[in-house]
Amino acid sequence: MLVHTAKASSYTTNEVEASNRVEKALDASMVNEADEHTAPTSPRNVHGLTWALVCLSIYVSLMTYGLDMTIAADVQATIIVQFDSVDRLAWVGSGFLLGSVCSIFPVAAFYTAFDYKYIFIVSVSLFEIGSIICGTAPSMDALIVGRVVAGIGGSGIYIGTLNYLTALTSNQERGRYMSCIGLVWGVGAILGPVVGGAFSQSSATWRWAFYINLVIAALCAPIYIFFLPSIKPTDSAKVGAIPAISSFDWSGWLLSTGAIVCISFALTDGGNIWPWQDHRTIIFCVFSGILIIATTVQQRFHLFTTVEKRLFPPPHIIKNRTITLLNIQTAVTIANIFVPLYFIPLYFQFVHGDSAIDAAVRLLPFVLVFVTISLLSGVFLPRINYYWVLYAASAIFISVGGGLMYTVHINTASAKIYGYSILLAIGSGLSSQAGYAIAGIKITSKGWPTIDVQHSISAQNFWQITSSLLALLISGQIFQTFAVRNLMFALRDHGFSDADIRGAVAGLQSSLLKNLDPHLAAKAASAVTEAMRPVYILNITYGIICFLADVEASGEEPINGGQHVNPREGIKNSQWILTCIALYLGALLYGLDTTIAADVQAQVYEALGHIEKLPWIGLGFPMASVATILPFGRAYALFNIKVLLLSSIVVFEAGSALCGAAPTSDALIIGRAIAGVGGAGMYLGALTYSSTFTTKTEAPLYNALTGLSWGVGCILGPVIGGAFSVSSATWRWAFYINLPAAGILLPIYLFIVPSKNPRPDLTVKQKFADIDWIGAIIYATIFVLFMIVVTFSGSTFAWNSTTSIVLWVVFGVCLVAFALQQGLKIFTTDEHRIFPVHFLKSRSLVLLYIATGSAGAAQGVVLYYTPLFFQFTKGDSPLQAAVRLLPFICVFIVFVMAAGATLPIVGRYNLYYFVGGCFILIGGALLCTINETTSTGKIYGYEALSAIGIGLLFQIGYAVAVAKVSPKDEPKAIGFINVAQIGTIAISLAIAGSIFQNVGFDLLKSAFAGRHLPDDYIRSALAGTLSPVFSSGDAEIIHVAVVAVAETIRKIFSLVAAAGALVVVSSLLMRFEKIDLSIVAGG
Repeated sequence: MLVHTAKASSYTTNEVEASNRVEKALDASMVNEADEHTAPTSPRNVHGLTWALVCLSIYVSLMTYGLDMTIAADVQATIIVQFDSVDRLAWVGSGFLLGSVCSIFPVAAFYTAFDYKYIFIVSVSLFEIGSIICGTAPSMDALIVGRVVAGIGGSGIYIGTLNYLTALTSNQERGRYMSCIGLVWGVGAILGPVVGGAFSQSSATWRWAFYINLVIAALCAPIYIFFLPSIKPTDSAKVGAIPAISSFDWSGWLLSTGAIVCISFALTDGGNIWPWQDHRTIIFCVFSGILIIATTVQQRFHLFTTVEKRLFPPPHIIKNRTITLLNIQTAVTIANIFVPLYFIPLYFQFVHGDSAIDAAVRLLPFVLVFVTISLLSGVFLPRINYYWVLYAASAIFISVGGGLMYTVHINTASAKIYGYSILLAIGSGLSSQAGYAIAGIKITSKGWPTIDVQHSISAQNFWQITSSLLALLISGQIFQTFAVRNLMFALRDHGFSDADIRGAVAGLQSSLLKNLDPHLAAKAASAVTEAMRPVYILNITYGIICFLADVEASGEEPINGGQHVNPREGIKNSQWILTCIALYLGALLYGLDTTIAADVQAQVYEALGHIEKLPWIGLGFPMASVATILPFGRAYALFNIKVLLLSSIVVFEAGSALCGAAPTSDALIIGRAIAGVGGAGMYLGALTYSSTFTTKTEAPLYNALTGLSWGVGCILGPVIGGAFSVSSATWRWAFYINLPAAGILLPIYLFIVPSKNPRPDLTVKQKFADIDWIGAIIYATIFVLFMIVVTFSGSTFAWNSTTSIVLWVVFGVCLVAFALQQGLKIFTTDEHRIFPVHFLKSRSLVLLYIATGSAGAAQGVVLYYTPLFFQFTKGDSPLQAAVRLLPFICVFIVFVMAAGATLPIVGRYNLYYFVGGCFILIGGALLCTINETTSTGKIYGYEALSAIGIGLLFQIGYAVAVAKVSPKDEPKAIGFINVAQIGTIAISLAIAGSIFQNVGFDLLKSAFAGRHLPDDYIRSALAGTLSPVFSSGDAEIIHVAVVAVAETIRKIFSLVAAAGALVVVSSLLMRFEKIDLSIVAGG
């Protein structure tokens, strides 16, 4: 981040006046006059793998800066236990932000005078020194000093990242890289409490929440030293480093820093260490006011400085209404994030007795939604055109979410709090980083110099960090004041001292709360909860401020000057946005149904019985989808795509209705199969729309978002299924929920979604004749037979029985028949055959198929059997077990996006498959070591390792496959990879289900040997914790059953390790080539 210091391009007074005179004469046509088809040029002299390493290292450092900003949120209770100093506890969090805010402008000045590399490495070193001081701190004061030092270094990391990406990217690239900065920093800030909570609960203690920075820095240090490019700013070359530094507005910085420090002391210690009426509190308040006025006067009349050199941006930027409003909106949006980050974990610790790590995990819905919405807002911002619409929606979500959080009390259901936090996350994600992009577009359209973009970034970044600090200080002060007052009232007759009461505010580890009887503990928890409610008034206020600023901005011209070129002729922007939302939500529903049965099986067995059919509840849906993917793909190339999409939705909803109303397990399985057919049509319909109504540059991004929506749905399926299964709505609403969802979307599908007939030259009869029906039937038969024989062999009929042998023989015959029919083009032609046989001649496509399929198989196994493991071994309810997947969800989504963003830079796709395969292999191998006594934290870590690998590979196969084929084969390539992705989920679940039924039964029978229990009774244990075995009340039998089932699931996880090994082998066989993904970078 560069600030307004002495630069070669600095404004003189005449230049400012000139820019004001010509401002109205400049319009967006200045930008649009450039040849849109000219290939963007890059100013950097580093490319490929080197550039990827540079980006990776600075983004990782930036994430650690975000982590440290909030990592103290969930370690405060353990810190106060060690240091017994509650009075200074607030400084552990605010000290870091104070160091960052106060150092922003001088650090930026150093970047204008010295080599970027030198300042960046010094900043990282300062950050690590501060981390060491924190980790080794013998006292609270030492810890606070370390936090301030780390904050100064972190500020240099943030500013250096902005400077490097400004200097090394072209105008066309810069927006993408800048948006990644905000997203990476935001993810770090949101994950801070989770990481801090995990360390505070582990044997490593809270100190490793700071020591961990040293490990990360050690990994990145070789990249900083050998790959980070040296960039010497123009100013220092012309006037020298020392004159450039001396020209900095030090007087303005000292005044503004003094004001911030005084405000910090007044809000942190006032009412806490000192009473509000104490002379020290009054002095700090008065001095902060005086210094604010002095800073304003000094900047306004440029005392001891000049117009060009003063601390804050040039007058024409400050006076610009758009940029001023963006500063306000960005500040309040970021401030909104810090209240739930700090107080949601605190609520769960007080009210539910959660440990630090469990309380932090409760934030993951907020994290997931924030990251996803941030990504989507960046995608849709250029298409919305009127940016104030985005901010209006953000303000509404923030205000509503804050209002609902204000209603939270001690008996509020956890699910409601998740929902309220999600509303806040949506509001924050919509606008948290949009301001940087909008300001750049507006400044460029006015013809102002590029340096003004940096001035704008400087101002937004300053107010972003300052608002974070103020939000933390104000919310902390509100909470401290109300909590102490409420606790004194609740415990006034029990002889506790003021110091004891103040210590209780720190959390459950305080000596007071640990020794309270249950009745008083409940009163104390209620008192603290009531103290949290006023804090959320801040969120309501933020939303109102954002909305008022938005009303002022509603008269602004479109951000692109109204010159946006729309390739969808005749389709309005609003119509296309609604179409995309409907398609993505349809893909999300398809993903949900793919895995929603993972966490309802125990309740289904209790209601419908037939344990031998239980695997089919999960398998029936993906099996039917895979069996119909290729026929649907061909149909979308022939028939009206809107008619096919609507027909698919009707079939999907009919299957969902049948599942919800199913009187028997057979009816439920049939319903699942019908829904699977409709779901396949919905998903391929979304991909077809992405290809039909977008340019070649846009299509990969839309395809990636469709795949991401499906992937998020797959991961959330067990969570939603588990929630319904334990609610009064019962498991049936896990399927019924699709009906109201479709009802909401149906008007969009009917009246908004555009229509397209790809082959108007053919009659309906000719279109039906063009489909390879023989190939489609044999193809579907192969999948159905495989699922039947794998699922029922061993559980329903013996492996060596006549039925099993006949089914295997028929399966083999059909497989050979399909190969001959497709290879020899029997009853079809080369153009019309259902399977792209010529792809099998391409080593790259075959290996992509195998690797993508392996990633899908690993995902399916982890999603289905991790919740099941927790239900059996930890006694979790379905909802609790499903929530255990949230670490997997969060990491998966982050790495799906990271892979899509970095693959076009690196280009060498085989490296992604190798690294991803290694993570899947390691994660799967570690999952194979778990047993009924393994700690929850370890399992979370193993999940996360698997999620990293699966996320890296999950979607990139589409982009690579499309890049490897001719344009006419692109739809076939998408279908080819889609079969691998979804088909292997069905296959892996069939194999895993067979292992669970057969191996599980054998282990249980062996464990129960000598008890003379019937086989049906033993097999029922595999249905879940509601089965007769676990309901018997016999502790010995239950323990034996838990051990046996845990061992069975451990063996199933070997499939994940095998999938990882297969990916690694495939990656080693891939060509070590670099492909151009500049157009197909969405995957």
